[in-house]
Amino acid sequence: MTSTELQDEINKRHTLNLLIQGAAMHYQLVAHDLVTEEFNAFHPDAEDVHRRLSHMTMMSAWSEMQTTLSLPRRFWKKVNRPSHPFHAHRFLRKHGPRLSRDAKRRVRRQAFANGVSRWPGVRLAQLCWWTARGVIIDEFHAGGDDAELRRIARLATQRIWGIEEDRLITEIAMNCRAEIRPHARTRSEKRSVLGVAGWSKVVRLEDGRLGVQARAIGWSLLVHELVKGVAELICLDAMGQLDDETYQAVIERTDRLEFELYLMQAGIEAWRYFLEAMEPQHTPAEYLLHVAGLPGEELDELMMQLVEDPPKARRILGDLMDVYVEPEPWIP
Repeated sequence: MTSTELQDEINKRHTLNLLIQGAAMHYQLVAHDLVTEEFNAFHPDAEDVHRRLSHMTMMSAWSEMQTTLSLPRRFWKKVNRPSHPFHAHRFLRKHGPRLSRDAKRRVRRQAFANGVSRWPGVRLAQLCWWTARGVIIDEFHAGGDDAELRRIARLATQRIWGIEEDRLITEIAMNCRAEIRPHARTRSEKRSVLGVAGWSKVVRLEDGRLGVQARAIGWSLLVHELVKGVAELICLDAMGQLDDETYQAVIERTDRLEFELYLMQAGIEAWRYFLEAMEPQHTPAEYLLHVAGLPGEELDELMMQLVEDPPKARRILGDLMDVYVEPEPWIP
């Protein structure tokens, strides 16, 4: 494989990571709406508390404490420099800064509308209060057993992606760093580990099927990780077309902890454009599956049109789904 072909695969993986992280961010904010009945049966205040915590934790994606390389605006300001990790990615170089800014404004508006304060000191007090309230509901009301909360998280993920609930392995625990720390390779990644609040991975189940294992410190973050893990599973077939050497080279350059935050920031807005281009007769899982199978250049062009010419992007996606959709399960 030539260096140009390798760079195309690296760019494609960055794009897929952008969509994966964006989907996780988006559904973290709306998943509670999919399981309102189950939350109400669990506790009348549970849905409200976890909705507020979702918006609170979402705002942290743009805070200085969570950003380990630089402030978001500084990171994206340098994207045109050859040394920038996304410099060779046409879509991120052109639209990454705007997507991050627009997403920040949108997330802040939604958070304020859901009772999150504009003042940092008050937000900290709110975080302490809502977290304590959540602990009281989740631990004391449930008798210290989080099985029902985890079931509701799996149910929300099932309704988002259409995956069978028994493919999802879940755990709510405070310590989420131990599994991540050994994989931190650079100084920036080692600092990034300090902000880890959850993780997910594709696993092989005992019956031979593929599933997702996820751990997070709270319900909304568990949904975030489950959604991210299933999106990774959906995109897995596209990476499976590469030979082992190329696959390892691509993963080494792209799947790095220090990139995740910036891809989440831009990704939630990119996923919004992606959702707006979808037709209701197909599911997000079907769209993501077939988009992941596009060659790198075609995927990059689709992403450009999603932002610059949405009607054209809808036509591209419509043609893609007309050609490729088959009535078969999307998960191996």
